[in-house]
Amino acid sequence: MSDLLGIGKSGLFASKESMATTSHNIANANTDGFSKQELRQETGITLREGDYVIGTGTNIASIKRNHDNLVEKKLNKALTQHNFNEERSTQLGQVEEIFNEINSDGMNKILNRFFNSFRELANQPDNETIRGMVRENARIVTGDFHRIQDNIDHQKNHINKQLDLIIGDVNSLTKNIANLNKEIAAVEVSGAHANDLRDQRDRDLRSLSEYFPVNAYDDEKNQFVVSVDGIGSLVAGEVTQELATGSTVGSGNKAED
Repeated sequence: MSDLLGIGKSGLFASKESMATTSHNIANANTDGFSKQELRQETGITLREGDYVIGTGTNIASIKRNHDNLVEKKLNKALTQHNFNEERSTQLGQVEEIFNEINSDGMNKILNRFFNSFRELANQPDNETIRGMVRENARIVTGDFHRIQDNIDHQKNHINKQLDLIIGDVNSLTKNIANLNKEIAAVEVSGAHANDLRDQRDRDLRSLSEYFPVNAYDDEKNQFVVSVDGIGSLVAGEVTQELATGSTVGSGNKAED
């Protein structure tokens, strides 16, 4: 009778955990980045009694995430490329507006008028009216050069401020990933499952992929590593490397970010 009770207890416990897992999946159906979880059972150890082999019920083998690492990597790569193209299109569109070549008198039209007036002056060097036109066109050209330079400087400063904010976000994400690495290791060392923590880490990794292509893998020490080509490892287990913005001096001896 005790064996029958034990077998029944194992089945009830497995059913209870299965219902809890299903409830957890339903509750998080609209949670961003949540991976559906699946309880996997295995038969208990078998016992031999005389000529018979008797089962002992069922055990919970694991509660796994329905998660494909290859799909995750492809998604992050596509997200990186999409954000890169979108940001490049935005910045080039703003530069295009600075030169005003489509909607108004841009630099091309202004320079054409300036050189045309010079050709007229070459034909009529004593004509004061044409001389005045040359001076006025030269003033317009100079003013437009200053306008373009001021707008480009403004755009450059705006991009530099955006970079500062991005670097802050990146450092925050890498710290979160390192903390999650610590929590996941603490949970799984006892044999428990850290599925929700792994989902959180994947969300942070996806957010990090919005800024540049990242490589994520478990190294030979079983540490979760996040690296970037040309930079190195940003996260290695619980250790992070912070990024910072700096400035360089160009050939014109002017500091550039």
